[in-house]
Amino acid sequence: MSAVLEPVQKEKDTGMRVIRGTPLINCEQVELRVPVRRVRCDCGCRKREKLTWVEDDSRITNALVGLIQILLRQQLSISAVSRLLNLNWETVKQCDKHRLEHLFSKEHFGKVEHQAMDEFSLFKGHRYATVAIDIEDRRVL
Repeated sequence: MSAVLEPVQKEKDTGMRVIRGTPLINCEQVELRVPVRRVRCDCGCRKREKLTWVEDDSRITNALVGLIQILLRQQLSISAVSRLLNLNWETVKQCDKHRLEHLFSKEHFGKVEHQAMDEFSLFKGHRYATVAIDIEDRRVL
């Protein structure tokens, strides 16, 4: 008697997922239409097939997220990047927020007892920046 192995996942149905990609030379937008299967596990749950090059609930590729973050690091504003790549302002802002969370999530500000603050002018006119310093550790907060 031979045993027949059942597949762990069974295909339920297939849907199309529209994902924005990085722009190519002389091309404004790249729109990918990807067939994504919905599968059912033996446990009974139903999930969409995982794409490694895009986050689960995102509509833009990881490469486009990287391009957005590079442009923001080059001192471009969120509005300028959204106009350049023809993206929604909120989408670019969310990518910037993820970048800042990744950079500064390791900082712990809970034990700061004494701090100093200073405000200085960035350019001539009315553009100012404020810096906060932990006096004991001598680090910028």
